[in-house]
Amino acid sequence: MGNDDIAKHYNEIAPVTLSERQSSKIISVRELNNFIKAMLIKKYVKKNDAVLDLGCGKGGDLTKLSFQEISRYYGCDIASKSLEEALNRSLYRKFKANFICCNFTTEKIVLEEQVDLVMSQFSFHYAFSTKQSLKNALKNVSTNLKQNGLFLITIPSEDVIVRRSQRGGSSFGNTMYKIETTSPLAKKSFGQSYNFYLNEAINGCEEYLASLEVLIEHGKKYGLVPVMNSGFLSILNQEMNADRESYHRMVKNTPTQEAIEIIELYQVVVFKKI
Repeated sequence: MGNDDIAKHYNEIAPVTLSERQSSKIISVRELNNFIKAMLIKKYVKKNDAVLDLGCGKGGDLTKLSFQEISRYYGCDIASKSLEEALNRSLYRKFKANFICCNFTTEKIVLEEQVDLVMSQFSFHYAFSTKQSLKNALKNVSTNLKQNGLFLITIPSEDVIVRRSQRGGSSFGNTMYKIETTSPLAKKSFGQSYNFYLNEAINGCEEYLASLEVLIEHGKKYGLVPVMNSGFLSILNQEMNADRESYHRMVKNTPTQEAIEIIELYQVVVFKKI
């Protein structure tokens, strides 16, 4: 999938009203994802931090970041319509926000300052289309990140997807999601693509298998060393027990087994720039 195809896919996703969101078949998935991201942001983003958000989409994490009282926000996304909505959401925030329409895997990003934290939520797997695109993305991270700054990403789990592919063949999933492959998925490689479907959200978008081993290996070349990596399900179990008040406030709908299977598809990795 080329740059234009990715941008077109996300630009064509229709806005979801509050009532539609609340009656959504995947509402529990959205709630769980939001809870996990909120807990990660609370843990790793500090007061007065400057943040670069790669693949910021429509600015869905702006409220979470505002709770941390950040001082500056840079949002980067390939989809111009998504950025328009993100800009609107940022207008009444106390922090200054700037937005960049570009592909962080192919284009150079130079900010006016280095940031304290770079994050990429559900978007960094696009960097695995080629070795060069991963290098470009990691260079953008390292160049714009302060010494001792953090790089927080959520990506699909290579282990989980390959395991389910081996068990389910070229098409697997449940009533909420589906993954289709045109060839067997192999670990530790680039350009391993699959089509991902998620009810009411993603309709057959081509995504790339993200190898944690390859990511760590290449990250070290840019001064990025891993300090944490964990599956979404492990983080969910840990955080829901540690902060039950936030969990019950944010997760109103009891997660089904099918929702949990989607949550298990993802993992979190945190790097530190040395």
